[in-house]
Amino acid sequence: MNIKERIEKRFNKKMLNFQRLLEMVEQQMDGLVVENEAEEGENIDTEGSGESEKLNFSGAKFYKTAMNSFKAPTEQSGKMGTDERQNFQKYITRNIRGKTLAEKIDSINTIVNGEPDSGAKISEIMGALGALKMLQETLDDFNPSTAGFLFEAFLSGLLQGEQVTDTVGGTLPIEDCWFFIDPKTGDPGQPVSLKLLKHSVTIDGSLDNLLGFFMKPEIAAVAEEKGIEYIVATKTRKNKLDLYSFNIRPSNFFFWIEERYFDFSSLASENIELREHLESPEVLEANKQRWENAFLRSRAPMFGLNPSEVEFNYDWKNEGQWKSVVKRPSYSRAGAPQTAEIMLSPAGKKSFASWAKADFGMPPNLEELVISSELEAEFFSEDEQVSSHASVEIAKIGAIKRLSAYYRSIEALSYEVHEAPQHIQRWYGANKSGDQYVESDVVRYLNDMVQDGSAESVIKWAQTLESIRLKTQFEIRPVSVRTYSTIYGTIDPNRRKILRTLQKYSSTLAKSCAPIYEELERFTRYINGYYMQNRTGDAFKASESAEQLSEHAKELTSEVEK
Repeated sequence: MNIKERIEKRFNKKMLNFQRLLEMVEQQMDGLVVENEAEEGENIDTEGSGESEKLNFSGAKFYKTAMNSFKAPTEQSGKMGTDERQNFQKYITRNIRGKTLAEKIDSINTIVNGEPDSGAKISEIMGALGALKMLQETLDDFNPSTAGFLFEAFLSGLLQGEQVTDTVGGTLPIEDCWFFIDPKTGDPGQPVSLKLLKHSVTIDGSLDNLLGFFMKPEIAAVAEEKGIEYIVATKTRKNKLDLYSFNIRPSNFFFWIEERYFDFSSLASENIELREHLESPEVLEANKQRWENAFLRSRAPMFGLNPSEVEFNYDWKNEGQWKSVVKRPSYSRAGAPQTAEIMLSPAGKKSFASWAKADFGMPPNLEELVISSELEAEFFSEDEQVSSHASVEIAKIGAIKRLSAYYRSIEALSYEVHEAPQHIQRWYGANKSGDQYVESDVVRYLNDMVQDGSAESVIKWAQTLESIRLKTQFEIRPVSVRTYSTIYGTIDPNRRKILRTLQKYSSTLAKSCAPIYEELERFTRYINGYYMQNRTGDAFKASESAEQLSEHAKELTSEVEK
């Protein structure tokens, strides 16, 4: 009698054949099949080890048996209809709650960080930890380039998507995947570019491909609605993954993509409509003069500045340094008396009172900018030491507190107001910073071009940018992503973390789940020993193991009947 007949004979006595046993295991445990032999054992410290010992449960053993089939994904996980994709959806996607990536991450972390008595199902525990194990093996076993490619396949499987692997013109397009594809409606879903990077690595991409993406009619039609989503997974110091998201659309293109990649000057010189949009040098000069005159006439004395001695400074590094347009008055012991005298003069008091009543963004602590009658009296004291001390205190109010408060009060003024800082900033841009002024107006012109959101305007916009493109690649600083994007969450694909979590759920897994998988691993090993290594004794061991599997399967049926 051969091994197959021996096993069948034993099972037929129990009214349960071997095929039926496997079907029951599949139904109860979502069909996970152990594919490889177990690794060597390992010890790990866990919480709740007393309960685990009582149940004779080992998280490490469960990892090597029940979870052995959770391997790093291949390209097949990112393709609709493949066997690997169907298994991924059965065992991972459907067992991790949530529709969006943020919700899926939250569900995984709920399992990992949850309490053993939280009522989590075995399928949810294994689905969440199986996903972490797949990511763990992806990060541990492959180089960064391959890991990034497999990460795309993983998320495509998780989010009902499809990985893009076909080249266009010899290169891959800007979109790596499409998520949330609806085969019933034909909706292609959300185009996504994925990046798996170290914490400090710059996010880069092809400008040619990005603009080409927006030139596609089917993309241009929904460019403002969907754009292209960038999902950036950054590896932290302990190999956790922080997942960030931002969308690039025509309307926010220059928030993420720097102007330096384009020749805006050539566009401004060639485009009649844009040239008419730019302010003339004469207008810029006149607006700057009005700002300076308003400052000298109405504001300088309140800071202790003599209007006839003020010299305006435009040697800035960039437009953000506009607050250095005027040198602060002195508040040293030597210069403070003159500063205080101007502030306390009728012109100084009138200047401050006028500003305090203005419809600007006034500070809530305006009273701190008022010179008290006591401090003023001390300044006019005949005691030289008292007067000197008072002059320094008054000068500090003017040079530091008042001037800073004034700048803050005019920052948000509209362009129509003479004291708005835009007038000196724009003059600086046109006269001191080369193409910066031109760039600001070109960006405004380009943004106006796509204001109606039509496919035609988006395509024209992308074609215009392509015609003045200087660089082939763009870069986005990681600090910008961390600061301005949406954070989906953090996941920890760490082997020891997975083992600790398994040990934590020992009371759930040890009852019927773990014994079946451990016995199934032994049964497979004995079958392989008999056929592949010619060990005849393994035939009898396989027979005994099959009998034990039958007993475990009976326990499954009793659980179902309950």
